[in-house]
Amino acid sequence: MDKQELIKAVQKATGYQHDDVRRIASSVFEVIVEALAAGDAVTIRNFGQFTVREVSGRTTKDIGTGRLRWNTDSIVPVFRPSKPFKLLVREGWGTVKGRAGA
Repeated sequence: MDKQELIKAVQKATGYQHDDVRRIASSVFEVIVEALAAGDAVTIRNFGQFTVREVSGRTTKDIGTGRLRWNTDSIVPVFRPSKPFKLLVREGWGTVKGRAGA
């Protein structure tokens, strides 16, 4: 599901106009990104937590040339789903695409 499909699904579920749902969704995503960029965490109860994590530098091998190169330290966004979120996904997984059991 991409952003447009998400907007259409929310529009269908709520009955709101497409443009209203698009503006709200875009605003929510912007606020999350801005909070993470400021170093804050965003916690949504029964959904999960968005945070940032420092990743230390390491040496990797360039597949094309075979040479070793150093990747510097960086900061990456991380999402940790809540327990109810994980349970719902596990329960639904068995019904997706004919999968048997969770």
